Amino acid sequence: MHIVVCLKPVPNAQDIRINPETKTLDRKDAQNVINPPDLNALELALQLKDKHGAKVTVLSMCPPFGEPFLRECVAMGADDAILLSDRAFAGSDTYPTSYTLAAGVRAISALKQGEYKGSVPPPPTQPDGKPTPPNAPWTAGKVKEVFGPVDLVICGEETTDSSTGQTGPGIAEWNRWPQVTYIKDCKLVKPDGTPETGKVAAVPDYKIHCTQDLEGARSIWEAELPTVVTVNLGINTPRAPQLTRKIMATKQFELTYWTSNDLKDIDRTKLGLKGSPTVVGKILTIDVGGKDTQWIEAASPEAAAKELVDKLEAKGLLKGVL
Repeated sequence: MHIVVCLKPVPNAQDIRINPETKTLDRKDAQNVINPPDLNALELALQLKDKHGAKVTVLSMCPPFGEPFLRECVAMGADDAILLSDRAFAGSDTYPTSYTLAAGVRAISALKQGEYKGSVPPPPTQPDGKPTPPNAPWTAGKVKEVFGPVDLVICGEETTDSSTGQTGPGIAEWNRWPQVTYIKDCKLVKPDGTPETGKVAAVPDYKIHCTQDLEGARSIWEAELPTVVTVNLGINTPRAPQLTRKIMATKQFELTYWTSNDLKDIDRTKLGLKGSPTVVGKILTIDVGGKDTQWIEAASPEAAAKELVDKLEAKGLLKGVL
């Protein structure tokens, strides 16, 4: 069983500022973290690995600064990590993002034993001192193991920097796969409908059962593999990296870098900013102002409650309530 977890580094929400001129997020002073629901997605994949012997590949589309975060995922237990990084991807909204990640999933499924190599990024400058071109080829490393076609893609429900919830469903649509969104658990089911409890090398005719929590309603869904699921924030507690794996991920693991040239059968008009149909028309910032705290001293709780109601009524805050 081969699972791909799509993951994204995002700026810490507390550090985000809005650029009033460009109407975009100003990230220069923001510290990046792994998108929290994506960590829950990774933990779910690792739980399936522990239970069924699945292989887990992490896939991310972001600039090269995302490398340490992918190595962290390997330290947590992921078997491989691939970084999609190219100037052609810059400025993507959810349409080209899901399109690119879907192409990445297809490329992972097509990897052949003995032909797949890890990569190292080019140096920041060339021998002649000139900057490295943005689409320079990565240097091939050692041969890496392949895990076969992808059976399951797991994404977080949404990212904290855009909160659209569209990328996971978009991947499913581009690849014409089933999808189950906003799930709280995922179980592997045998062809006869009974739960799988042991290790499995392959999952022909297997299905998954997922519990979906959506707007206060809970339902059970069944989907054939391959499929895409998105997980709710907080459905589990992501594990801490193991020390031995952290050393391996930092010093020995060769991350794979792919550019747009490594993705087959793609329409380049659907990539990046040019392929993004949405634009930000207007951004409003809200000034919440300062707090005005007033203490109410009264002879009894009843008198304090009456004085509080009188003050709220005087400010017009109880209209339509009382």
